[in-house]
Amino acid sequence: RSPNGFYLRIRSAALEPTFRRTIPDNSYYIAGITGTHIYLGDLKTPGHLYISDLAFKDTQTTTLTFTSKLQTRSTTLVVDSPNVNLSDYNSGILLSGRLQDKAIIMDKADSFFFIDQVPVSANSIVRRTLNNQQTVYLLSKIRKHPFQNGVNFPLSKQTEGLFSTDGMLALDKTEQTIVYTYFYRNQFICLDTNLNLRFIGNTIDTNHYAKIKVGKIESEKSLTLSAPPLIVNNKSCVSQGILYIQSVLKADNEDETTFTQSAVIDLYALRDGKYRGSLYLRNERETRLFDFKISGNKLIALFDGYAALFEIDPGLISQLRVDRSKQFGGSEREGL
Repeated sequence: RSPNGFYLRIRSAALEPTFRRTIPDNSYYIAGITGTHIYLGDLKTPGHLYISDLAFKDTQTTTLTFTSKLQTRSTTLVVDSPNVNLSDYNSGILLSGRLQDKAIIMDKADSFFFIDQVPVSANSIVRRTLNNQQTVYLLSKIRKHPFQNGVNFPLSKQTEGLFSTDGMLALDKTEQTIVYTYFYRNQFICLDTNLNLRFIGNTIDTNHYAKIKVGKIESEKSLTLSAPPLIVNNKSCVSQGILYIQSVLKADNEDETTFTQSAVIDLYALRDGKYRGSLYLRNERETRLFDFKISGNKLIALFDGYAALFEIDPGLISQLRVDRSKQFGGSEREGL
């Protein structure tokens, strides 16, 4: 492999799974996690919710019922226990309910496309959607009852405004911070819940510009990726003032075996955006990590074929949260 121009600071020995459980296929995703339970949604079945304790011993499957007829094509659940939000991205429909109700009351937000959303309160969300010209992604805050558009935050494009701005949206309740992490460049954005910019941070790799090739489909008057893009940040989540990013690029101080048999999670402080080190999640089956979430020191990860629970040393998390003023050496934090 060619050098990628950055180094990792490994904060602990590779984390071994505390518990694991087989999952039927990769249509499952992590809808939510608390200090006691894991919630998995199923892309094939809207409203289907798999609920388990952290040891995967006490499990149940619930199908939430809808009070109105709903035709869905691209639906996901977000569990913010006891609240549940269901989004159908193609139809622009938002539904909300409570877990104990086993019912979701329809709340139609608007009629145009949005791709991602996070609840910031019981009555408001921040979502990723398109501008009026449908040429650039932007973040938008809305109130649900009664529906009202709020402030917008445009995402910074490189060459074109769709693929170059594609990324992941998350909310850290502890810091009341919205985080948007780009897929194809070494950058993330931190905002308050009113979408005021706090700062723009950089990950430790050196890919400042998205390496993508975009082509046009004339018959559909649409854009498409004409070649596989270079993914820099594959998955991310936030918890207790820390941004966790799964990097898929090999650092120059990693050996090939460790890189192949582990998933690498890089850690950044949300107060200043500084790199705080990296963790390895042991993956002896060498299968793909396609989703993960964190609550406290519990990390739930979905690999091809199984779910696994990892436990991060609570002392390390405490140290990462208070050690915000320390700066690491140049190449560890900034690349070469």
